[in-house]
Amino acid sequence: MSARSAGNPMNQRLSQVHVFRLCTIPQIQRFVEYTDLAFYQVIIEILIPDVLSTGMTPTLTNLLRNFAKTLEPSLKKAMQNAPGNILKTKLVSVRLLAQTLKRYTSLNHLAQAARAVFQKEDQIRQMYEDFCRVDLSNVQEQAGWVCLTDPVLVRSIQADFKENLYRQKSLEQWAEWMEAVVDQVRKRYEGNDIIERNQIQDFRVNIQTNSNPFPTIWK
Repeated sequence: MSARSAGNPMNQRLSQVHVFRLCTIPQIQRFVEYTDLAFYQVIIEILIPDVLSTGMTPTLTNLLRNFAKTLEPSLKKAMQNAPGNILKTKLVSVRLLAQTLKRYTSLNHLAQAARAVFQKEDQIRQMYEDFCRVDLSNVQEQAGWVCLTDPVLVRSIQADFKENLYRQKSLEQWAEWMEAVVDQVRKRYEGNDIIERNQIQDFRVNIQTNSNPFPTIWK
């Protein structure tokens, strides 16, 4: 580096003191949070591109879980003497990364167990027959008021579930179906505070109505 460039303030590195001072600015804190979350999302997509993948071995699962355990202690060590607010912000983000790694590895373990079951035609056939014996209408009548679910939607989900068992769909097909169900239910209530308030009121009325027989039963 030439003497001229060395004397240029733009080419000089900030000291740790100056960096920590910058980190006390709320806008900087929000920027750090945003970049951390974006970076961690990339890490997740690289380490676990498909949570249902059969390529995740027990060894890799253990490595990822151990890595998740070291994240917070390593960050605290690296951020010694940092301002409290920026440390708190970065800890929240890194904890989300650790939790996501643990959750995804657990889901992958569960997915492999489920895949093994779905590959056994006899077990799926037995599940289908057992499901057909359940009086779902009675279950909905007795417990439907608890979650205020649309009976038409419930019957549709039940019919699809039964059809999926009958056709012995794969794990990936089950996952796609469940994601579609979640999206379907969520879209019904997104951005509609009036519906939410009405549901709360209906819930209160249902509790009062359905709890009236209890004193008589326990006498």
